[in-house]
Amino acid sequence: MNKDSGVLLSKQYLGDEVSKVIKEQIFDLKYHRGERLIVETLAAELGVSMTPVREGLKLLVNQGIVGYNGKSYVVFNPRYDEIHHIFSIRRYLDKLAAFSAAENCSTEELDTMYQLQNDLLSNREDDLKEFIASDIVFHSLLLKSTGNERLISIGRPINEQCHLLRLWSYEKDFPKENLVITVNEHLAILDAIKKGKASLAETAMEKHLIRGEKIAWKMFDNFF
Repeated sequence: MNKDSGVLLSKQYLGDEVSKVIKEQIFDLKYHRGERLIVETLAAELGVSMTPVREGLKLLVNQGIVGYNGKSYVVFNPRYDEIHHIFSIRRYLDKLAAFSAAENCSTEELDTMYQLQNDLLSNREDDLKEFIASDIVFHSLLLKSTGNERLISIGRPINEQCHLLRLWSYEKDFPKENLVITVNEHLAILDAIKKGKASLAETAMEKHLIRGEKIAWKMFDNFF
């Protein structure tokens, strides 16, 4: 292991661990969209051989976070039309998740999601990465609360792609007022789920996502 890398990787499931580290670096904006990820360089930085790096990158390709053209790996870099497709898919999946959560979410899961929103309001973090990280956790917990393993496996990578797009779009100008608005929208979704009103939860989720998409598209003016 490279002592300067600051990353400790166990030998077991090394490919999985490498994929997690690289993903964290991408979400930490160490790499830009479309930037080439060189296997030899990553191996040297992480202090591992090239085999687990390739394994880790292949896992990220399957998750849609990294692209592969047969010769080289690059950070996720969708075209304009692909972003539309990603947003559309995510909207339908998260609406289904909200509907299903109203029928299946446990009290403990609901309490955890409420606490996450209250903590975010109390801390009032203006840091973009912290905001996005908290949003990822919320939507991941919501998916998990459905108990639908297929929905979870399909929805997780789409949500991650959307959050990465938001990170890039907000990088130069993060609308800080969006934090309170987002939390209030999340609370509206949770209130509907708590009442067992599946259709209301679905509608609240749709409104939340449509507003978020509009903000993102405004930020995408300088994206292409």
